Amino acid sequence: MRTVQELLEVQLQQARRNAQVARAALSDPDLRRDRTKFRKMLNDNVQLQNATAAELSKFANLK
Repeated sequence: MRTVQELLEVQLQQARRNAQVARAALSDPDLRRDRTKFRKMLNDNVQLQNATAAELSKFANLK
């Protein structure tokens, strides 16, 4: 079974990957009509990264 810290690290990696996908989609001219959706996806994943990183830093401070 994974620890909470391991789960948070996985969540952070997934948020980073999702943000990369959103950035790539925003630069693709064929996906121009979906820009609002990808911009929201990027913003949501950046917020998730920040929140997850904050939680991980709490674990680091406990050690």
